[in-house]
Amino acid sequence: MISVRSMDHAWTWCIGEIVRNYRQEIDFSFGTVLHFGQQISDESPMTSFLIFTSTLLDADEQRTALSEWTIKLSQLYPIYQQEAAVIDEVGVERFFWGLGIDFDDVRRPPVKWPQP
Repeated sequence: MISVRSMDHAWTWCIGEIVRNYRQEIDFSFGTVLHFGQQISDESPMTSFLIFTSTLLDADEQRTALSEWTIKLSQLYPIYQQEAAVIDEVGVERFFWGLGIDFDDVRRPPVKWPQP
């Protein structure tokens, strides 16, 4: 799932393409960065997504137990390609929770690292 302040359907179409093309290759685990390889929308130069916990659902809503497996829902957050290096350096938890990033804002500036 995704939540962004945008009316551009390209954000959701891009996620659909990623899932369709890579569902056998990617386990979509928390902290994974997906590089789309091109600008996702005309309104932003972002080219990548971070997979992390959902900010839209409560913890108990993020899991669905089926008879043979459990489905865990995650959320994709648009990021700049160069922010993947920041995630590698500071860790996904600090990047997501500790840097004050507004992930819904597709027009936000990229995170500068190291921070002044």
